Amino acid sequence: MDRPTKMTVTGADRVATDTIRLTLDATWDARPGQFAMVWVPGEGEKPMSVVASDPMAVCVRSVGPFSRSLCSRTVGDMIGVRGPYGTGFTLMKDANALLVAGGMGAAPLAFLANELALGNEVTTLLGARTADQLIMPEAFTNTGGLHIFTDDGSSGESGIVTSSLDRFIWDTDRVYACGPERMMVAVLDAALAADVPCELCVERYMKCGVGLCGSCHVGEICACTEGPVLSGERLNGTGFGRTARDCAGRRVPV
Repeated sequence: MDRPTKMTVTGADRVATDTIRLTLDATWDARPGQFAMVWVPGEGEKPMSVVASDPMAVCVRSVGPFSRSLCSRTVGDMIGVRGPYGTGFTLMKDANALLVAGGMGAAPLAFLANELALGNEVTTLLGARTADQLIMPEAFTNTGGLHIFTDDGSSGESGIVTSSLDRFIWDTDRVYACGPERMMVAVLDAALAADVPCELCVERYMKCGVGLCGSCHVGEICACTEGPVLSGERLNGTGFGRTARDCAGRRVPV
Protein backbone atom coordinates (compact mmCIF):
# COMPACT_ATOMS: atom_id res chain seq x y z
CA MET A 1 0.00 0.00 0.00
CA ASP A 2 1.22 3.50 -0.84
CA ARG A 3 2.39 5.75 1.96
CA PRO A 4 0.63 9.13 2.26
CA THR A 5 2.42 12.08 0.72
CA LYS A 6 2.54 15.19 2.86
CA MET A 7 0.81 18.14 1.22
CA THR A 8 0.26 21.72 2.34
CA VAL A 9 -3.15 23.37 2.31
CA THR A 10 -3.01 26.44 0.07
CA GLY A 11 -6.71 27.23 0.10
CA ALA A 12 -9.66 26.48 2.38
CA ASP A 13 -12.87 27.84 0.87
CA ARG A 14 -16.42 27.32 2.10
CA VAL A 15 -18.51 26.11 -0.85
CA ALA A 16 -21.68 25.32 1.11
CA THR A 17 -22.88 25.89 4.66
CA ASP A 18 -21.12 22.74 5.94
CA THR A 19 -18.67 21.97 3.13
CA ILE A 20 -15.08 23.09 2.53
CA ARG A 21 -12.96 22.88 -0.59
CA LEU A 22 -9.31 22.24 0.29
CA THR A 23 -6.72 23.17 -2.34
CA LEU A 24 -3.28 21.58 -1.97
CA ASP A 25 0.23 22.35 -3.19
CA ALA A 26 0.32 19.50 -5.70
CA THR A 27 -0.59 18.68 -9.27
CA TRP A 28 -2.08 15.23 -9.84
CA ASP A 29 -2.57 13.17 -12.96
CA ALA A 30 -6.16 12.41 -11.90
CA ARG A 31 -9.32 11.88 -13.91
CA PRO A 32 -12.80 13.05 -12.92
CA GLY A 33 -14.36 10.34 -10.75
CA GLN A 34 -11.13 9.14 -9.15
CA PHE A 35 -10.57 9.58 -5.43
CA ALA A 36 -7.83 10.25 -2.88
CA MET A 37 -7.29 8.72 0.54
CA VAL A 38 -6.82 11.71 2.85
CA TRP A 39 -5.04 11.24 6.18
CA VAL A 40 -5.12 13.57 9.18
CA PRO A 41 -2.57 12.69 11.90
CA GLY A 42 -4.32 11.39 14.98
CA GLU A 43 -7.72 11.30 13.28
CA GLY A 44 -7.46 8.59 10.62
CA GLU A 45 -7.95 8.35 6.88
CA LYS A 46 -10.98 8.65 4.58
CA PRO A 47 -11.64 8.60 0.80
CA MET A 48 -12.38 11.96 -0.82
CA SER A 49 -13.43 12.72 -4.38
CA VAL A 50 -10.93 14.73 -6.40
CA VAL A 51 -12.47 18.07 -7.41
CA ALA A 52 -9.53 19.36 -9.46
CA SER A 53 -6.11 18.11 -10.45
CA ASP A 54 -4.08 21.28 -11.14
CA PRO A 55 -3.80 22.27 -8.38
CA MET A 56 -5.24 19.27 -6.60
CA ALA A 57 -8.37 19.89 -4.53
CA VAL A 58 -10.89 17.87 -2.53
CA CYS A 59 -14.25 18.71 -0.97
CA VAL A 60 -15.23 17.63 2.53
CA ARG A 61 -18.55 17.95 4.35
CA SER A 62 -18.46 18.28 8.14
CA VAL A 63 -20.49 15.29 9.38
CA GLY A 64 -18.29 13.45 11.92
CA PRO A 65 -15.08 13.71 13.96
CA PHE A 66 -12.74 13.11 11.00
CA SER A 67 -14.48 15.45 8.59
CA ARG A 68 -14.87 18.16 11.25
CA SER A 69 -11.13 17.98 11.88
CA LEU A 70 -10.39 18.14 8.15
CA CYS A 71 -12.75 21.09 7.71
CA SER A 72 -10.81 22.95 10.40
CA ARG A 73 -7.60 22.89 8.33
CA THR A 74 -6.32 26.30 7.33
CA VAL A 75 -3.73 27.58 4.86
CA GLY A 76 -0.30 26.24 5.79
CA ASP A 77 -1.55 23.10 7.54
CA MET A 78 -0.23 19.70 6.45
CA ILE A 79 -2.28 16.62 5.58
CA GLY A 80 -1.37 13.26 4.07
CA VAL A 81 -2.74 12.14 0.70
CA ARG A 82 -2.35 8.97 -1.33
CA GLY A 83 -3.73 8.09 -4.73
CA PRO A 84 -5.31 8.83 -7.12
CA TYR A 85 -7.29 5.60 -6.97
CA GLY A 86 -10.08 3.96 -8.92
CA THR A 87 -11.62 4.46 -12.31
CA GLY A 88 -12.72 7.75 -13.84
CA PHE A 89 -15.60 8.84 -16.04
CA THR A 90 -15.49 8.26 -19.79
CA LEU A 91 -14.93 11.54 -21.63
CA MET A 92 -16.71 12.28 -24.91
CA LYS A 93 -16.42 14.66 -27.83
CA ASP A 94 -19.16 16.37 -29.85
CA ALA A 95 -21.94 14.93 -27.71
CA ASN A 96 -24.73 15.91 -25.32
CA ALA A 97 -23.94 15.04 -21.71
CA LEU A 98 -26.40 15.04 -18.81
CA LEU A 99 -24.95 15.30 -15.29
CA VAL A 100 -27.12 14.45 -12.27
CA ALA A 101 -25.58 15.57 -8.97
CA GLY A 102 -27.05 15.11 -5.51
CA GLY A 103 -25.46 16.53 -2.36
CA MET A 104 -21.74 15.77 -2.19
CA GLY A 105 -22.02 14.08 -5.58
CA ALA A 106 -21.53 17.54 -7.02
CA ALA A 107 -17.82 17.41 -6.13
CA PRO A 108 -16.58 14.87 -8.71
CA LEU A 109 -19.14 16.05 -11.26
CA ALA A 110 -17.80 19.62 -11.07
CA PHE A 111 -14.43 18.23 -12.16
CA LEU A 112 -16.15 16.25 -14.92
CA ALA A 113 -18.20 19.23 -16.13
CA ASN A 114 -15.02 21.25 -16.54
CA GLU A 115 -13.47 18.52 -18.70
CA LEU A 116 -16.60 17.87 -20.76
CA ALA A 117 -17.16 21.57 -21.49
CA LEU A 118 -14.31 21.38 -24.01
CA GLY A 119 -16.23 20.14 -27.04
CA ASN A 120 -19.58 18.94 -25.65
CA GLU A 121 -23.01 20.26 -24.71
CA VAL A 122 -23.31 19.86 -20.93
CA THR A 123 -26.53 20.02 -18.91
CA THR A 124 -26.47 19.57 -15.12
CA LEU A 125 -29.28 18.76 -12.71
CA LEU A 126 -27.99 19.82 -9.29
CA GLY A 127 -29.87 18.89 -6.13
CA ALA A 128 -29.59 19.49 -2.40
CA ARG A 129 -31.85 19.58 0.64
CA THR A 130 -31.67 23.37 0.98
CA ALA A 131 -30.19 26.30 -0.91
CA ASP A 132 -27.28 26.69 1.50
CA GLN A 133 -26.24 23.06 0.90
CA LEU A 134 -25.87 23.44 -2.87
CA ILE A 135 -22.23 22.68 -3.71
CA MET A 136 -20.39 24.84 -6.26
CA PRO A 137 -23.33 25.73 -8.54
CA GLU A 138 -21.10 28.26 -10.28
CA ALA A 139 -18.90 25.41 -11.56
CA PHE A 140 -21.85 24.08 -13.54
CA THR A 141 -23.14 27.48 -14.67
CA ASN A 142 -19.74 28.16 -16.20
CA THR A 143 -19.66 24.86 -18.12
CA GLY A 144 -23.21 24.58 -19.49
CA GLY A 145 -26.88 24.68 -18.61
CA LEU A 146 -27.76 24.31 -14.91
CA HIS A 147 -31.09 23.29 -13.37
CA ILE A 148 -31.31 23.46 -9.56
CA PHE A 149 -33.59 21.42 -7.31
CA THR A 150 -33.99 21.70 -3.55
CA ASP A 151 -36.13 19.54 -1.30
CA ASP A 152 -37.65 22.57 0.41
CA GLY A 153 -37.91 24.81 -2.66
CA SER A 154 -35.48 27.40 -1.26
CA SER A 155 -33.63 27.52 -4.60
CA GLY A 156 -34.60 26.43 -8.09
CA GLU A 157 -37.41 23.93 -8.43
CA SER A 158 -38.97 22.28 -5.40
CA GLY A 159 -38.40 18.54 -5.18
CA ILE A 160 -35.75 15.92 -5.68
CA VAL A 161 -33.23 16.16 -8.47
CA THR A 162 -34.47 13.02 -10.26
CA SER A 163 -38.07 14.21 -10.49
CA SER A 164 -37.46 15.84 -13.89
CA LEU A 165 -35.22 13.26 -15.54
CA ASP A 166 -37.79 12.56 -18.26
CA ARG A 167 -37.50 16.17 -19.43
CA PHE A 168 -33.82 15.77 -20.24
CA ILE A 169 -32.76 12.14 -20.65
CA TRP A 170 -34.19 11.55 -24.11
CA ASP A 171 -31.98 14.23 -25.68
CA THR A 172 -28.66 13.11 -24.23
CA ASP A 173 -25.90 10.80 -25.43
CA ARG A 174 -24.67 9.78 -21.97
CA VAL A 175 -25.77 10.30 -18.39
CA TYR A 176 -23.31 10.76 -15.52
CA ALA A 177 -24.44 10.69 -11.90
CA CYS A 178 -23.11 10.88 -8.36
CA GLY A 179 -24.98 11.28 -5.11
CA PRO A 180 -27.06 9.25 -2.66
CA GLU A 181 -27.47 5.65 -3.78
CA ARG A 182 -31.25 5.78 -4.00
CA MET A 183 -30.94 8.80 -6.27
CA MET A 184 -28.51 6.95 -8.52
CA VAL A 185 -30.81 3.93 -8.71
CA ALA A 186 -33.49 6.25 -10.09
CA VAL A 187 -30.99 7.57 -12.66
CA LEU A 188 -30.01 4.01 -13.59
CA ASP A 189 -33.64 2.96 -14.06
CA ALA A 190 -34.39 6.01 -16.21
CA ALA A 191 -31.29 5.49 -18.35
CA LEU A 192 -32.10 1.81 -18.92
CA ALA A 193 -35.68 2.70 -19.88
CA ALA A 194 -34.45 5.35 -22.34
CA ASP A 195 -31.66 3.09 -23.64
CA VAL A 196 -29.08 5.78 -22.86
CA PRO A 197 -25.60 4.81 -21.61
CA CYS A 198 -24.92 5.94 -18.06
CA GLU A 199 -22.02 5.99 -15.63
CA LEU A 200 -22.47 6.21 -11.87
CA CYS A 201 -19.83 7.21 -9.32
CA VAL A 202 -20.54 4.83 -6.42
CA GLU A 203 -20.08 6.00 -2.83
CA ARG A 204 -19.38 3.09 -0.47
CA TYR A 205 -17.56 2.67 2.84
CA MET A 206 -13.83 2.30 2.06
CA LYS A 207 -11.07 1.42 4.49
CA CYS A 208 -8.08 0.75 2.23
CA GLY A 209 -8.78 2.12 -1.25
CA VAL A 210 -6.78 -0.65 -2.93
CA GLY A 211 -9.09 -3.69 -2.86
CA LEU A 212 -7.90 -5.40 0.33
CA CYS A 213 -10.69 -4.93 2.87
CA GLY A 214 -13.81 -5.80 0.86
CA SER A 215 -15.97 -3.23 2.65
CA CYS A 216 -16.89 -1.39 -0.55
CA HIS A 217 -18.20 -4.35 -2.56
CA VAL A 218 -21.29 -3.92 -4.74
CA GLY A 219 -22.29 -7.51 -5.31
CA GLU A 220 -19.04 -9.04 -6.56
CA ILE A 221 -17.64 -5.69 -7.73
CA CYS A 222 -14.87 -4.05 -5.67
CA ALA A 223 -15.86 -0.40 -5.87
CA CYS A 224 -12.47 1.07 -4.93
CA THR A 225 -10.52 -0.71 -7.68
CA GLU A 226 -13.12 -1.62 -10.33
CA GLY A 227 -15.00 1.61 -9.58
CA PRO A 228 -15.95 3.99 -8.15
CA VAL A 229 -17.20 4.89 -11.65
CA LEU A 230 -19.22 1.98 -13.01
CA SER A 231 -21.45 1.66 -16.05
CA GLY A 232 -25.16 1.18 -15.61
CA GLU A 233 -24.90 -2.07 -17.51
CA ARG A 234 -22.33 -3.35 -15.00
CA LEU A 235 -24.37 -2.29 -11.96
CA ASN A 236 -27.70 -3.61 -13.20
CA GLY A 237 -28.63 -6.76 -11.27
CA THR A 238 -25.89 -6.45 -8.61
CA GLY A 239 -28.15 -5.45 -5.73
CA PHE A 240 -27.05 -1.84 -6.09
CA GLY A 241 -29.45 0.35 -4.17
CA ARG A 242 -30.60 -2.39 -1.80
CA THR A 243 -27.70 -3.31 0.52
CA ALA A 244 -24.23 -2.03 1.45
CA ARG A 245 -21.70 -2.75 4.21
CA ASP A 246 -21.11 -0.71 7.34
CA CYS A 247 -17.79 0.00 9.08
CA ALA A 248 -17.86 -3.49 10.68
CA GLY A 249 -18.49 -5.23 7.35
CA ARG A 250 -22.13 -6.05 8.14
CA ARG A 251 -24.71 -5.89 5.37
CA VAL A 252 -27.13 -3.02 5.93
CA PRO A 253 -30.05 -1.71 3.86
CA VAL A 254 -29.32 1.33 1.71
